[in-house]
Amino acid sequence: MGAAETWKNRADTIPFRLTSYNNIVIDAIIIERDTVSLMFHTASSGITLTEKTAERLRTVQWQDSATDVTSWGGSGKSVNSIYNKIQFGKIVVDSVMIWQNQRSGHFTDGKFGPDLFESYYI
Repeated sequence: MGAAETWKNRADTIPFRLTSYNNIVIDAIIIERDTVSLMFHTASSGITLTEKTAERLRTVQWQDSATDVTSWGGSGKSVNSIYNKIQFGKIVVDSVMIWQNQRSGHFTDGKFGPDLFESYYI
């Protein structure tokens, strides 16, 4: 089976909303329990959640120690959580690392990048 055929068999649609700030927002479920609204950010990799959102989540287990991180906004320390399962519509991605971040787009709990769907496009 070719790559196009494989993709066709795995294709799905994911509902989203466009905010008044032109952010694409998708609702996701983390570890089958916590619901979050995530901004799709083409320059992002993986998943980040705001510190405020992290405080209310019941399922995400954060590491005890912080790691040095650097992004376009500067550098600092952040904690992460490994081996999380996240669901976007019918698409389920397993073993995802989640990082805490201070900021995200208006009306969102965090952000994610296109790399989460790399096995769904050709």
